[in-house]
Amino acid sequence: MLGYTCDPPDPTHQCAVYDNWTKVYDLGTRLSPGDPNASSSSGNPDNAASAIDLNGDNAYLGFCGYCDVVTGGVPFQNGIATNVHGSAPPQRLTSNGWHIAKASGLPSRWITSIRMDPANPSTVYVTLGGYGRNWVPPGALGDSTANVGVGHVFKSTDAGDTFVDISGNLPDGPAHWSLIHNGNLVVATDVGVFMSTGTSGGTYQSIGNGLPAAPVLHLTVNPANANQLIAATDGRGVYRFTFK
Repeated sequence: MLGYTCDPPDPTHQCAVYDNWTKVYDLGTRLSPGDPNASSSSGNPDNAASAIDLNGDNAYLGFCGYCDVVTGGVPFQNGIATNVHGSAPPQRLTSNGWHIAKASGLPSRWITSIRMDPANPSTVYVTLGGYGRNWVPPGALGDSTANVGVGHVFKSTDAGDTFVDISGNLPDGPAHWSLIHNGNLVVATDVGVFMSTGTSGGTYQSIGNGLPAAPVLHLTVNPANANQLIAATDGRGVYRFTFK
């Protein structure tokens, strides 16, 4: 299917047609993140994307190098690339503004999702899994645990340069997805879906009843009903919840 690019957006799609992939940014390698000229090797693998969020011209991308510590190597390493607050205003399908965010305060674990606040692209929420893969504890392969940290939900208000832990009273297990619903932060975890009042985390409550205590890997708002969440679980099917 052909895509269309319109500026300003045109619902009739009578604009320029693009039918080719456009490379806008190179994640580089583990030792040289963001460097398009870096040469990968067994000790310096290419970085690979693990999560993405797009909102208009704004974009965030979570990535890792040595993503799988069993088959790839150690140490595991993550990072965030974005075109928000870069050297040029972001522009879709271009390299404008793309850079590696400092991500200070974000532990070095698998980035399962990255989500912009719909009201402010400089505010972003990141959920973290366990490590490079499930069932491999940090340090099991002789790797350093110095940067593993604690917490599974983090928030940045400066386009990913600094993060704070807003996990609060969430169960201490992998988180997989987040979204903002009516000004509240909703988080999907290994044991269900939780919501905080507001977007600063801290205190969360489980949402509804009837959802199996299984990993919820994806959440979305029903396009036909803004008050309805759809949750995809790992092996237990798809569920919906309607806010009253």
